[in-house]
Amino acid sequence: MEKNQPQEPSFGLDVDFLMQALAEGSVSQRMRLARQIAGFLGDAAEPPGERQQVLPVALRLAADEAPEVRRTLAAGLVGLADLNADLLFAIVSDDDDIAVPFLGTTPALTQVHMFSVLRVGDAARQAAVLLRPDITPDVIDFTVKSLPFEANALLLENASIPLAPEQFQTLYDRFADIEAGVERLLARTDLPASIRILQARRAATRLQKLLAERDWLPANDAADLIADAEENAVLAVLASASVQQLSSLVSFLINQDILTPSIIVRAACRGDIEIVTHCLAILAHWPVERVRQQVFGSGNLRSLIDRAGLPPACHWPLQAVCDVAHDERLDGVRLSGEEFGSRVVEALMTRYSAMPKADQPRSLEVVGRYASGRARLIARRLKDDLVPEAA
Repeated sequence: MEKNQPQEPSFGLDVDFLMQALAEGSVSQRMRLARQIAGFLGDAAEPPGERQQVLPVALRLAADEAPEVRRTLAAGLVGLADLNADLLFAIVSDDDDIAVPFLGTTPALTQVHMFSVLRVGDAARQAAVLLRPDITPDVIDFTVKSLPFEANALLLENASIPLAPEQFQTLYDRFADIEAGVERLLARTDLPASIRILQARRAATRLQKLLAERDWLPANDAADLIADAEENAVLAVLASASVQQLSSLVSFLINQDILTPSIIVRAACRGDIEIVTHCLAILAHWPVERVRQQVFGSGNLRSLIDRAGLPPACHWPLQAVCDVAHDERLDGVRLSGEEFGSRVVEALMTRYSAMPKADQPRSLEVVGRYASGRARLIARRLKDDLVPEAA
């Protein structure tokens, strides 16, 4: 062997030799040493005592003046799950281009480390932690309750991290006044529907305030516009919910004083029968299946409507809705919202010989207010034609 050829170090035999090589070696030699040290620390077959012996060398390499050496060491250690805490923090404290990729990948990062980085780390290091797929529930809870919006925005971007309903609620309570915060919350597909409903109400309140301040519309027109916007948004949330979620959502609407007869009739005139069924069941304190049988049984709904506390004006429109839904089920078809509303108008005009004459235009007025599209226009025109006759 030539005298000038570098010798392979023998770990566990002479650590002083490693220190000397570290002090006297070139950058390329120190990079080679960093790869060897990283491999040695990651070799489970090596005795723990000898791996402990080379830690001072690893710590010196982690503080090397040449970033290439430090980067080489970090790349060799990034996959180790069992990494000395001092060595880990030495790498995490390095320049961003070395520390941040390491921090976002290393499996050695424990919950204690995560808390430390989130409490004292800069934005780049916080981001590396908050975008990891293995954030613990306690770290998530700390972030949601204590860290500013910028940190929580990153947490919301992390699709691999599930948030509990109460954590979503905390985020909404803290950041609902920040437009970007609301946008990020609404972008989450797992956002609880109850928060979407609260946001719909909040948006309607803001619209009402804006219209009042600018005096853009007469008060009555503005009130109708706001009610339509809020109730349509609430119905959109209900329509996207599963059947299993509807009962809890309807209960939430009742507890928040949001559920109104107009929401129920609006859903009914558009053919959203499951929504109507769950609303009536909870208001009437009946099992959902019992209400469903009543709705599709083509029978008289007056007792159910009275028990649910809906106004008498709802009776004939809801009766027509249930009869059309019954026909729809028998025919095996699924009508669009406009088609369903048109059938309801037809039923009100042709089916009910027992309907008092004055109730027909009144019922058409209800459908004309809450149906959608063409059905609304038809109901209004027929009502206008009938009003003189009813008078």
